[in-house]
Amino acid sequence: MAKRGIKKQDVRYDEWNKNVAPSNDLRKWFHKYPANFTQFKRLYFEELENNPDSWQHLLLKVKWDCLILLFSSKDEDHNNAVVLKSFLENKLNKV
Repeated sequence: MAKRGIKKQDVRYDEWNKNVAPSNDLRKWFHKYPANFTQFKRLYFEELENNPDSWQHLLLKVKWDCLILLFSSKDEDHNNAVVLKSFLENKLNKV
C-alpha cells in the first residue's frame, strides 16, 4: 500500500541509488508531458541499458531477497519505479 507524505529522513532503507533514476532531462520532460508514458518507458529503458552498473546489483538482490522501490509520484501507475520494476523483471526473465 502506498503512503504519501513520508519524509526521506524518516524512511528506513538500505540504498538510495540516484544513478538508477531517470536523467534530469528525461524526468523533467516526463513531468511536462505525462501522457507520453510509453515513450518515457522506452527512453528510460534506453538509459538503463546504457548504465548497467546502476542496476545489475539490484538483480542479485531480487534473486535472493526482497526489493522495495520507493517513489514520490502521486501517480502510482505511471512513474519511474513502475518502469524500473518492468525493466528488472525483463532482465530476470532473460536469465
